[in-house]
Amino acid sequence: MKIKARIVDYSNGQAHLQTIPEGQCVGCKGCSQATIRELRVSSPPIEIGRSVWLSMETKDVTKAAFMAYGLPLVLFMAGLFSGIALFSNSRYDSISELIGLAFGISLFLITYFLLRRGEIKRDKDQLYQAKIIGYIEEEIWKP
Repeated sequence: MKIKARIVDYSNGQAHLQTIPEGQCVGCKGCSQATIRELRVSSPPIEIGRSVWLSMETKDVTKAAFMAYGLPLVLFMAGLFSGIALFSNSRYDSISELIGLAFGISLFLITYFLLRRGEIKRDKDQLYQAKIIGYIEEEIWKP
C-alpha cells in the first residue's frame, strides 16, 4: 500500500503527517486513501511541508486488520455458539441464547482488553507502522 502524505510537524524523531488524497479519490468514501488522515511516523529529521510517499507492507496491513476486527469477531461467534450448544439441552434451555450471548460478549471484551494492553508494545514495533519510502520532489508546501 503506497500513499502520498505531507509533513506538517517534526519532533522527537517523529514526523507528523497528513495524507493527501489522489485526484480521483477526492470526495470518494470507498477507502482510507480518499480522506485526509493524520498519523505519526518515525523518521530522521525532515523538512516541514515536504511531500513524501508512505508505504506499509500489505501482509502487515492484513495481519493488523485481522487482529483488530477478525479475532474479536471469531471469538465472539465462538462464545455465542458454544454457550448455546452447552446450555440448549440443560435446564437452562429457555435462556441458552442469552447465555451464549453473554459468553460471546465476554470473549469479545477479553479480546478487546488484551489487544489494548498490547497496543503500547505494537506502537514501539516498527512492523505495524507506515514508513517513508521516498520524497515527492516537485511538491513542497509552505503553511
